[in-house]
Amino acid sequence: MCIHPTFAVSVGVLFKRKVATAVVFCWLCLSFQNIEAKIPDGIESFTTTRSEKKQRAISSAISLLTNKKTRDLIMILNSKRFVEIFVNTLEQKKHHEAKLKEGLKDLAIKHMELQNSLSLVWPKQEATVAKTRDLKKVCLMEGL
Repeated sequence: MCIHPTFAVSVGVLFKRKVATAVVFCWLCLSFQNIEAKIPDGIESFTTTRSEKKQRAISSAISLLTNKKTRDLIMILNSKRFVEIFVNTLEQKKHHEAKLKEGLKDLAIKHMELQNSLSLVWPKQEATVAKTRDLKKVCLMEGL
């Protein structure tokens, strides 16, 4: 036990199992001492809750800063080259969209043409099916 408590310097405090262990070194006695004390329950839970809230807030801030939309907005404000590339990309997408719309119009026209040709063929097909049934009946009657 050290007799010079005013010269003791705390080296570290470990919080485990609600017990604080402090390693103390006395410069006058040149000796180490371990001191243990029980930590109140309220302090530990308050610290844990507060640190979890801080951790969530920091994680939220980091995710906002690393979000693609946020990064793009920051780059739009700071980089003319990024804005040029961004505008070119949008123009390419617009051009591609126009091509796709033209393709859809062509497909709609082909669809209408196919429906018209099908409506022209339909009566012929029905007549052929009816003749086939009649021939089948005749063949079955002759075979009996």
